[in-house]
Amino acid sequence: MPQQLQLEHAGWLPNAGSSDGSEEAFVRAHQLAMTMLNVGDDRNVIEHQLRAVGVIANVAAQVADNVARLE
Repeated sequence: MPQQLQLEHAGWLPNAGSSDGSEEAFVRAHQLAMTMLNVGDDRNVIEHQLRAVGVIANVAAQVADNVARLE
């Protein structure tokens, strides 16, 4: 990961906002979201797609919000 993204990533984990939002679940969701972006998926549908593959709502929302800020 680029250094700036690594620094931002450290701030995301405490804000997952879910009792089921373990670091592992958050990292998995982030990896899925980045893969979706890398294959050309629209940032506006990332949260919906994460939910469709089983990511819990709070983690999907937080990751989608984080991804939206990457550009």
